[in-house]
Amino acid sequence: MGRGLGQRSSCALLHVSRSMMTYKRRQPEKDAPIRAIIDDVVSKHPAWGKRLVHDWMIWKGHPYTLGRVQRVYRLAGHAAQWRRRTRKIRTRKRVEPIAIQTHDVWCMDFAEDCLMNSRKVRAFLIKDEATSYGLCIQASRSFKGVDVKSILDEQVRRYGKPKHIRCDNGSQRPHSRSSERLGAGSEDHNSLHRSRKTMAERLC
Repeated sequence: MGRGLGQRSSCALLHVSRSMMTYKRRQPEKDAPIRAIIDDVVSKHPAWGKRLVHDWMIWKGHPYTLGRVQRVYRLAGHAAQWRRRTRKIRTRKRVEPIAIQTHDVWCMDFAEDCLMNSRKVRAFLIKDEATSYGLCIQASRSFKGVDVKSILDEQVRRYGKPKHIRCDNGSQRPHSRSSERLGAGSEDHNSLHRSRKTMAERLC
């Protein structure tokens, strides 16, 4: 009685199989190679999530399924390190002037992304605000004021001169001579409201 119940009796009392007493997990050993690959990729690309990591592994020829990559990615404690999202201030105030018909107001902005080889690429976007038609999408590694000016001149020759051009106060904003080229009062340099600042990035 001092030795207590045996293993067979204890397992029968708890309704547990005796094989669990000697069971050893083999899954961590199987996941060791894929976890080493994931740790290496995440250390080089912290902003990549599990789907980008899986796409990279398929591109490199590793035959792992998305579900397995997600499971090991989660167990390893990784998480994509995105920038902190800022709260957008929404009001009923509209940014003047209001676009009523085609080529009343053009809005332009820059979008930035990163390639799989970690090289940054930027896109210069121009959209007609009244029709939401994408006039121009120009991609490059960087843009200067001279580049923006030449792209605007090309769009003016193609579509005609707009009444206003709406943009933010970025460093790539063209010089004031561009407004003289488009006509007096044709360029609105006022900063866009937060709730409308990304409207030029919603091109599709």
